[in-house]
Amino acid sequence: TPPVYRDKCAGCHGTAAAFARKSLAIREGVLVGVSSGRKVADYLASHGGLGPDEVLIVADSLTRVRQEVSRPSGQ
Repeated sequence: TPPVYRDKCAGCHGTAAAFARKSLAIREGVLVGVSSGRKVADYLASHGGLGPDEVLIVADSLTRVRQEVSRPSGQ
């Protein structure tokens, strides 16, 4: 996966793991912002200057990271 999050997001949002842990949730299988409840993919379409392909890359990456940081350690 291209390092889109690192290149375009990390400067403001820090590491993907820390951001996902603090600000994102998966509800009914969809990644959403904790405070807004808004779908991350929808939000990214107008945030950070991402192109359509980059929106998908970042949304998929953050979904994967959020799932990983939700697991108990050792799993």
